[in-house]
Amino acid sequence: MSSPSVYAMPAVALLIGLSVPVAGRVCKGSGTSWDGNAAANSDCQCIAMSQRMAVLLGDSDGIGWASGVFNKNLPIALQTLATNDNQIFHEGPVLFSERHELYFTTNRMALPGGNTSGLLQHIDLMKFDLQTNNVSIVHANIHMPNGMTKTLDGQKLLVCSQGHGAVGGAIVELDLDSLAVKTVVSNYLGRPLNSPNDIDVASNGDLYFTDPIYGFVQGFRSGHPQMGNHVYKYSPNTDQLMVLSDTLSRPNGLALWEEGNVVFVSDSSFYLGPPWVDGDNQLRQNSIYAIEIKPDGTMMNGHHRKILFNAGRDIQDGLWVYRPGKLLFAAGNGGIEVWDLCTNSLLGLIKGPPGVNGITQFIVPDAPGRGTLYVLSETALWSMMLDMPESSSCSLDHNTSLDQETLSFPPVRRGIPAWGVAAILLAVVGVLLGGVAVALSLKKSAVPESAPMVEIEMQQ
Repeated sequence: MSSPSVYAMPAVALLIGLSVPVAGRVCKGSGTSWDGNAAANSDCQCIAMSQRMAVLLGDSDGIGWASGVFNKNLPIALQTLATNDNQIFHEGPVLFSERHELYFTTNRMALPGGNTSGLLQHIDLMKFDLQTNNVSIVHANIHMPNGMTKTLDGQKLLVCSQGHGAVGGAIVELDLDSLAVKTVVSNYLGRPLNSPNDIDVASNGDLYFTDPIYGFVQGFRSGHPQMGNHVYKYSPNTDQLMVLSDTLSRPNGLALWEEGNVVFVSDSSFYLGPPWVDGDNQLRQNSIYAIEIKPDGTMMNGHHRKILFNAGRDIQDGLWVYRPGKLLFAAGNGGIEVWDLCTNSLLGLIKGPPGVNGITQFIVPDAPGRGTLYVLSETALWSMMLDMPESSSCSLDHNTSLDQETLSFPPVRRGIPAWGVAAILLAVVGVLLGGVAVALSLKKSAVPESAPMVEIEMQQ
């Protein structure tokens, strides 16, 4: 979402990737009051705030963490794959391992010598060849592509088309071989979508995506929005588009966690600048929110959201749920935050190779064991190795609801607090003592046989 830059590069074989892995320095942090971006920590490529993060980064024996002397080099093998002066490594990374291809989209660009604002802006869909390290443009007819993911069968791309000019936004499907484009959904009851930003797919084929008004704000859409800043669920089987949330200012990154019955969404409205620029005095959002859904994907008791994690610095953009370990990865604070969904705690921060600034999107290994993390950092594409955990020990309770002020994660002990239990016990004792007193009083009184019996009823 940064300012567009001039894009003057040949159409194919744009650049050759670099193959220079370097060891990264991992520093030890503590709590969210510790600033990993401070000057004293500028040479730290990763920050571990827990032993679990240390293990994720390769400290398999935990000795470095346990000893308390953790500022050391770990074999995380940071590798810069490709660089460019323009912001071509921006959004929507999708890896097709069997094709040895990684797809992504650029930031907003302009033709050489053209105006870098308004309708002259464009965005390209790109492909990185993992075997040759070549980067090339995918010439598909998609208006301002942004977030992307795989189709349910894993063979095609689902692309957030942000629209252009009078052409509204849409979710489209791209065939990687023929480059044929098919519109999946483009309107809600006849009103065009704004500029779909990020998307995820459920195991039953349902699509979840965000649709902020960035196209109008950034000038590449003409006219005015006809829909709000919404989060949607689209069911292809029934052709039904459902609004899951209409309360976020700029819904941006999205990740579905089916096991937790939750859709995570980042709100990036804080990035618009100080609130006084627009003449209002409202502090803008820069948090990740959780929208609870039922196991069938429908809304949990209406439109609800619950704040999960605050960015603290800048905004949080791309999101990724690592399901086996119940971890949430989020682009924010100048790196990739790693959050534990069981404890709602920040485990650490991945900042990247020296000289790389800013992270927008990434691809997290989806299976336990050693795997490759791919990261888009606007002017660089880089990777590193992670030791993904087998599983998490926490359990999930799916029988909760937001009306009860709880989520199905992390496990929250529900019930009456200790002071409430004490108050109830005192009340019960008081009633019992009162009952005894009344009974003794009745026994001592000369009550006629015709007098009604006095009963004391305990309230349950």
